[in-house]
Amino acid sequence: MEDYKKKIKLNALSGYLNLFLNSFIILLISPLLVKFLGNVDFGIWKSIQKILSITSVADGRSTQALKSFISNLEGDNDVNKKKRLIGSALKVSFFFMPLTVIIIAGVIYFLPTFINDIPADYISIVRITGFVLALNIILTPILSIPDSILVGTNNIYKLTNIQTLTTLLMNAMFVLFSYLGYGILGLGIVSTFILLLNGVLIYFICKKTIPWFGIKKPDKKDISVFFKFSFWVFIWMFVERLMLSTEIFLIGYLLSPIDITIYSFSSYVVQLVLPIALLTSSAFVPTIGKFIGNNDFVNVINITKKLKNSLKIISIIFGVSIVLFNHLFIKIWVGEFYYLGDFNNFLMVIIMVQLLLFRSDSQIQDQTLKIKNKVIIGLIGTVFVFVLAILIFKLRNELSSIFLSIIFGRILITIFFRIYLNSFLNVKKVDFKDELLIFSVICLTYLLSYLFHNNLALNLLIFSIVILSVYKFCDGKTIIKTIINKNKL
Repeated sequence: MEDYKKKIKLNALSGYLNLFLNSFIILLISPLLVKFLGNVDFGIWKSIQKILSITSVADGRSTQALKSFISNLEGDNDVNKKKRLIGSALKVSFFFMPLTVIIIAGVIYFLPTFINDIPADYISIVRITGFVLALNIILTPILSIPDSILVGTNNIYKLTNIQTLTTLLMNAMFVLFSYLGYGILGLGIVSTFILLLNGVLIYFICKKTIPWFGIKKPDKKDISVFFKFSFWVFIWMFVERLMLSTEIFLIGYLLSPIDITIYSFSSYVVQLVLPIALLTSSAFVPTIGKFIGNNDFVNVINITKKLKNSLKIISIIFGVSIVLFNHLFIKIWVGEFYYLGDFNNFLMVIIMVQLLLFRSDSQIQDQTLKIKNKVIIGLIGTVFVFVLAILIFKLRNELSSIFLSIIFGRILITIFFRIYLNSFLNVKKVDFKDELLIFSVICLTYLLSYLFHNNLALNLLIFSIVILSVYKFCDGKTIIKTIINKNKL
C-alpha cells in the first residue's frame, strides 16, 4: 500500500512538473520561433500540427486501450495474459495501418487547401513537412507500447520524466533549426528524431522496470475483446482531437496563418488551464472508477461532487484572471499585435470553461467502460459545431462568429453528457447550478472590466474579491487539501 501511495505522489508531482516546464518553455521559445520563422510560417506550422493530430487517431488507438486493460490486470499474476494483450494491441495497430496510410496520404495531399491564404510557393514545403510528421503517426502505435505499459502499471512518473527531458531537447533544437533557416521542414525533422529517441529510451526503461515485459501471440478471443473496446476508444479519440483543435482548424480554414499565430499567443494561458483541469480530474477519476467497479454509487456521487467543486474553483479563478489580465500579459510578453481583443478574449474563456466541464463528465463515463453513447453524442455535436461555425462565418465574417458558434454548438454536448452520466449514476435531477454560477461570475467580471475601461486598479480589486469569495464559499481550503492528499480519497 505504501508503494502504491508513493507512486501516486510521484506520478502527480512529475505530471505537474512536466506541465509547468512545457508551459514555461513555450512561453520562452514561441516569440523566438515567430522571430526566426515569421508570422506566416509559424501559423502554418501550428495548423499542420493540429490537422495531423486529428488524423493520428486513424491508427486505431490500440495503445490507449492497452492502458486500460493493463491497469485492470495490475493485480493479476497471469503474465502470459498481459503479454497476449500486447500482442493484441500490435495486431489491432497493424490492422488499422492501411487505413492510417490512406487517410494520411489524402490529408497530406489536401493539406494546403485546409489553410486559407497560403502562399503559392509554400504548397510543396507544406506537403513535405506533412509527410515527415506523418511518419510520426505511423510509428507511434509501435513506439508507444512501452508507454502504455508504464501507465497501466502505475509507473507514469518514469514515463513523464523521460518525456520532460526529450521535450527540453526538442524545443532547444526547434529554436536552433529555425535560427539556422531550416524553416518548418526542419521542425518536422526534429519532431521525428525526438519521437524515435523518446521511444528508444522508454523501451529500455520499461524493460528494466517491468519484469514480465514481452509479447505473446494472442488468440481470436483476445483480439475480439480488445478490438471492440479499442474501436470505440479510437472514435472517441478522433472526436476529442477535433474538440481540442476546433478553433485552430476553423481559423486556419476560414481566416489565415497570421490569424492562427495571433490566436496561438492570445490563447496561451487558456491552453494551459485545460491540462491543469485534466490533471486535477486525474486525482479523482481512478477512485471513482474503483467505486463504480464495486457498484458503490453513493461514494461515486460524493467524490464526483468534490471533483465538480475543484473544477468550479479552477474555472472561476483562471477564467476571471484571463478576462482581467490576459491583455496585459500578452502586451508585455509579445506585444499588443498578438492580442485578439477583450470580447474575443472573453469568448475564449467561455469556450475553455465549457470544454473542461463536459470533458470531466466524459472522463467519469470512461470509468464505466460503456462509452458508445458518449462517442456518438460527441461526434454528432462536434460535426454540428463545424457546420454551424462555417455557416455563421459566411453571414458575419469575424473571428467572434467562430467563437460564438463553438459556444452555442457545444451546449448540446454539455446537456447530453450530463444527462447520460446522471442516468448511469441513477441521479434523476439534472441541474447546471455550478455552470450557471461560473458563467455568471465570468460574465459579470467582463462587464465590470468593460464598463471601467479595463482599469488595472479596479481589475486587481475585482480579482481579490473573487479569490476571497471562492476560498470562503466554494470550500477552497478543503479542495486544496484533497488534491494534495488525493490518495486519501
